Amino acid sequence: MLDGFDLLTAYLLFRKKRSGIVLGTVIISSNVLINSYAYHILKIIDDTIALQLQTLLLGIMVGSAIWLWYKD
Repeated sequence: MLDGFDLLTAYLLFRKKRSGIVLGTVIISSNVLINSYAYHILKIIDDTIALQLQTLLLGIMVGSAIWLWYKD
């Protein structure tokens, strides 16, 4: 299901930039939130590399979103 949202985000980034930025940020934020919960609370994830990379991507996404939001 998430792959469909990723494709929708890519489409929206080309057609409706701000909607794509919002959806992309929501998707990566939810990934980080869910995986952080699974690691810290549920203790079902042993390897933190994927979580660290997702968190890095979230930072890049938010930084880029601020810049892209006002770019024509």
